[in-house]
Parts: sequence; structure tokens; C-alpha cells
Amino acid sequence: MPDIRNGPHTPMSGAWGTRSARSSRFSPTSSPPNGDCPARSGAARRPPRSRYAVPDSEYDIAVAKFGGSCFLDLADYTAVAGYLSHSVGERPDRRVVAVVSAMSGTTGRLLEAARSIDPELRAQAQDHILATGEMVSASFLRAALDARGCPAVELWAGQNGLGSDGQATRASIVSMDARPLLDALRHHRVVVVAGGQATDSTGQVTMLGRNSSDLTAVAIAAMLGLDRCEIFSDVPGVFTADPYIVPAAELMPELGYRQCAAMSAAGAKVLHQDSVRLAETHGVRIECRALTPADAGGALVAATGTVVGVGRGRTAVVTRRRLTDGYGLVSVIDADGGAQTTVVPLPELDSLANALHARISGSSTPAARFAGEKRRSSHSDLLTRSGGPHGDGGDRT
Repeated sequence: MPDIRNGPHTPMSGAWGTRSARSSRFSPTSSPPNGDCPARSGAARRPPRSRYAVPDSEYDIAVAKFGGSCFLDLADYTAVAGYLSHSVGERPDRRVVAVVSAMSGTTGRLLEAARSIDPELRAQAQDHILATGEMVSASFLRAALDARGCPAVELWAGQNGLGSDGQATRASIVSMDARPLLDALRHHRVVVVAGGQATDSTGQVTMLGRNSSDLTAVAIAAMLGLDRCEIFSDVPGVFTADPYIVPAAELMPELGYRQCAAMSAAGAKVLHQDSVRLAETHGVRIECRALTPADAGGALVAATGTVVGVGRGRTAVVTRRRLTDGYGLVSVIDADGGAQTTVVPLPELDSLANALHARISGSSTPAARFAGEKRRSSHSDLLTRSGGPHGDGGDRT
């Protein structure tokens, strides 16, 4: 089965740390050859096929995904651009693929606006509308990079090399072609990719599901032969419970693919479930991190939680609010991915989650520094509000 070939092991240093990684290396003048290698065992579904392998090169490539919680304000694009431009630094061989989500809250508002126009919105139309959220986010980050003098380009669906099965709203990746990314990386230090989208065999845009930018990032890392992918959000990794619900939740420095996939399936907004499965298939280590604004020079990276093949995970408590009207789920996930689930009325969900976590961990002392509900961007209605960007009528020509 055609698959991606991995390049040689090389150390990644500087802003990307000193961890050993299979750095994707390709020659600016070579043509990617085809290659076959056996699929890894343990995959939950057939992995997407890759038409082109990545040959050796002088370039050192990293893949980083920035979730919607990284973009709560327009100034956050400047902060992320500062981090990326510092990461590539002055080394001519350093390249970064930055996968971005829409600004926090944008997808929900786009969907609400679209359904107000057509309550029976077609799935294909929904995909086209929702894709604009990530497209705008990618263009904003590219503009912020341009402002810092960092050569960058943004790629949308149809330009990122990911092919889908055509199933609207929740398509699966069925093919990966590295050529568009390789071409972009030859000419730009940073390539910004709109997350969560691919194109089918007819060229139609299809979304990979809600919160699927993780999947895009892992797919690109696998396609480029990397064994490492960074996921940035508003929390510094994976916790033993939702830190916004359970103050005593603790960071899990390491957990396995199986437990992480089970947590995602149970409702944890940690990583997209399919991204974990794809990472396991291709041996991609996922590093979950927080990016917090520092100064005009960029951002600071907090502690890291890693999803690896055999992790020393702890038992986790996962909550899901929208099972049915008035009810939710509380699941206890062990280190091997086993789950025990209870259906509870929504008013009791938070208290039960805290009680279960205290019983499992033996402590109810607050550990996580999170309070209140997750914020969404004040600009999440940028594409749907009436008037201009500031609601003042704008240019109606």
C-alpha cells in the first residue's frame, strides 16, 4: 500500500526544542518518487493513501496547529506570527507549516447565520460556508507574517494536497499528495494551511468535521514524513478532566493513543478522534501546548503534554453535555482506553465530574488555573454581523 517514506533522524533545535525527530527533507530540484511500505498495525481504519513520498532534503520542517482559542483577538495573529517568525529565525533551512482553525466561536455563528437564511441548509452548502472561517483565519495569519517581513503563503482546500471521500460535513481523508506543500515550502519560510478541509474527486470543498484542524495537522505531518506534530490551544496539554469544570484537574504529561482516542470519543475536546488514529497509524507524536501572548516579540510556550504510542496515562474524567435535552454523559477513562459511562441530568453533571475526579485522584485541591467558561473571539461574527467590521455601517457598495 503506497505510504509516506520517512526521512533521516535529525535533531530539532532552537524554538522547536532539542527533541529528536524525523525531519522531512526534500530537494528543491528533485521529483518525489512513489514508494510502498506496509501499514502499521493497530489502525482503526484504512489509512489514506499517499501518492508521493518525501525524498531527502536540506530543509528542516515542523508542523504546528493553532486552535481557535489561540485567536481570541486580532492581536493574537500578531503574537502567533511573532512566534513563527522567531521559530524560523535566521536559519535558511527552517520551514514551518502552520495549520489554523477559525477564530473561536466563528463556526457556530456562521452555521447559525446560514440556517437563518435556509433552515434546510444543504450539507454541501454548509461545507462551503463553514470553510470560510478557516480561510479568513489563514489569511489573517499570513498578513501578520507579511507585516513582520516573514515570507509566507496561505493554502486553502484544493491547495493542501488532501483528498476526501466527498461525504459532506464529515468527510474522511482518502489521499495525500505532498507536491503542493513541497512547492510552497520551496518559496516560503512559513506555509499557513486552513484546517479541517479537503477536496473530493470533483474538486468540491468538503469539511472533515467540527474541530478537525487537528486532523489536518497530523495528516500533513504524516505526509511530510515527520514523527512530531505540535497542537497549540488555550491549555498546556491534556488534563485529567476539563479544567474549566474540575478545578482540581491535573496535566497529564504523557498518555497513549488509545486513551486519548477514548477520551475524544467520550466528548473530551482534546484532539479530534480521527487525528489520534491517524497519528498512531503513521507513528506521529502529538505535543499539546499552550501559546500565551508575551510581548511584541512573540509568545511564550508553556508545559507540554505528549500523546505517544504507549503512554503512562492516568485515569481521566470526561464530560459531554449534549447527549439529549437535559442530560449529559460523565465517563471515566482508564489508561488503556477503557470507559465507564453514566447518564446524568445536566444540573448534576459538573458536581458528579468533580466528585468522581476527587475519588480517583484522592484530591479536590484546585490545581488548574482556569475559571469560568471558555472565551470566544470578539470578532467571531466578523463574517456575519451587519455593517462593517466595527458594526458602523461599513462600505455597502
